[in-house]
Amino acid sequence: MQSPLPPKIRNFLWLLVALLATGCSTTKFLKDDQEFLVKNRIEIVSPVKIKKKRNLQNELATLYKQKPNENFFFFIPKEWFYYRLQDTVGKSRFSRGWKRWQMRQFGEEPSIFDPERAEGTERAMQFYLQNKGYFKAKVESFTEYQDRRKNQKVVVTYRVEPRQRYLISDVSFSSSDTTIDRLLQEIKPNTVLEPGSPVDVSLYDQEVKRVTDYLRNQGYAYFIRNFVSGLEGDSSNNQVDLSLEVLPPPNDSVHRVYRIGNVYIYPQYNPSEPTENRIDSIGPGIYFISTDGEYGVKPKTLINALYFKKGDLYRQIDFDRTNRALGNLGIFRFVTIKDERDPNNQELLNYRIFLTPNKRFEIGTDIEVNTSNSPFVGRRLLGVAGNLSFRHRNLFKGAELFVGNAETGLDLNLSNLRNLSQLVTTLDIRLQTNLYYPKFVDYIHLWRGLSRIGFLRDGFYEEVKEKASTRIGLSYNYIEQFDFTKNQEGRDTTLQLYVINSFNASFGYDFRLSNRNRFLINHVGIDYLSPNTTTHFDTLILNKNEFLRRSFDKQLFTSLLFRDFNFSYNSLPNRFGESFSLITRMELSGLEVFAANKLYDSFKKNGDSE
Repeated sequence: MQSPLPPKIRNFLWLLVALLATGCSTTKFLKDDQEFLVKNRIEIVSPVKIKKKRNLQNELATLYKQKPNENFFFFIPKEWFYYRLQDTVGKSRFSRGWKRWQMRQFGEEPSIFDPERAEGTERAMQFYLQNKGYFKAKVESFTEYQDRRKNQKVVVTYRVEPRQRYLISDVSFSSSDTTIDRLLQEIKPNTVLEPGSPVDVSLYDQEVKRVTDYLRNQGYAYFIRNFVSGLEGDSSNNQVDLSLEVLPPPNDSVHRVYRIGNVYIYPQYNPSEPTENRIDSIGPGIYFISTDGEYGVKPKTLINALYFKKGDLYRQIDFDRTNRALGNLGIFRFVTIKDERDPNNQELLNYRIFLTPNKRFEIGTDIEVNTSNSPFVGRRLLGVAGNLSFRHRNLFKGAELFVGNAETGLDLNLSNLRNLSQLVTTLDIRLQTNLYYPKFVDYIHLWRGLSRIGFLRDGFYEEVKEKASTRIGLSYNYIEQFDFTKNQEGRDTTLQLYVINSFNASFGYDFRLSNRNRFLINHVGIDYLSPNTTTHFDTLILNKNEFLRRSFDKQLFTSLLFRDFNFSYNSLPNRFGESFSLITRMELSGLEVFAANKLYDSFKKNGDSE
């Protein structure tokens, strides 16, 4: 069988590999008492089956206190760049800067094996396993040399013995505060510390958060997780009876319940100026504080963003919703909410809301340049586009956001620069406006109906009303296309091919479920396309292509209930720093017209049959 490579080429490749292997060797830089860490390994030893063993191994791998160096381009150690770039004596400023750049891009500080770090990894792994319920876990590390002749490259193996995992048998809740104790017994059935679950610190943290959140939504404004004691328990046969206690506050025997007092709003707060002194009563327990009675925004807009009122029981969720709603208005740079005990009633909390206005106007410009070379038409094109954007926050003093964009683009024919009359091949003009209203407007009660029939999950409609904003959009697009040819006299001439005018109107919602989830929904959509072609274009192209000719007819697309739906989701990074994004789009146009036609046809058939 003939070799696929000639002997000379094979010999050259072997020589190249040998040169790279010797030239990129880094052991020559080591001192006599130094060794490279080249690999970490985890060996899990257990007489019983461990659930999700691979996951446990990956979790333990994140606890390495020392990791081997990586390679550049598979076989060049990054520490080789580190050693080679150390010498900067006598080098010019440019050379030193060039070396620093190489160091940042390719270099890596050598991973010299450190026994103390290996011991630290042992302790970290053992502590982690104990927090996962493996109370008798044991971790040991062993070292061996990858090259026994030189003893310069070390492989560390961590031998992990998780042993038996302790499980929850029962859990009890208690508190010397009788009211707190009663509330704890009410929420006990929903505990995450379920019998049969491992005695895991992460489960304990979830339970503490659950208890803390619940109590803070029951009027306990100053309750914090530090009042929840650490887990205590009695164990037998790897089963643990857990007890969790809520401790009393310092210098008191019970935790205090608070209600909402007065709410003071500073709508144009400036920390560098004196505090305003004019107080206007807007509603029961709501006061606006200003210097001249000018608020910059309609009081109703701010009142609608408040999820608590005087006399309400304090709830952390209402505080968070108010903070988020005021921030989502988009007209304030900073939103600060401070609480203070009422001097006349220690069971009331007064709120002071400081709102620092954002800039009302914002103007931006963009310029885009691109080139393309089309061998099919024999032209080199230069695209030039300019964009002017304008934002007006608080357009009608109700936190409305107006966004306008004007864009003009030209495609220039670089193949014929001598004749300026034939320079422009395409003219594109776009005008787009959007008006965002900071309130959900269900104009035909469609969403309410979907919620009532159970199409939407529980609470979703209320969440939409709280977080969604209504969007009205209008846009216009003008496109003009030219062609260059010769007239009957043989002279260059410019002919117009077609002009397209398109209009668009839409009505929908922008709904952010969280910082990672976003819905864009358009219900009403009207698109009108009006092309005008020339005789030259008809003769040259359209008369030869029936399908293309139909696409240049006037077209109207309408939607009254559902036009399109966009959803984007960005996941949180996992323990390895990995994340993913999901973007979906669904579009439906002309559905109502189709349904109306079908309905009309059915009535017409019934009428004809009679």
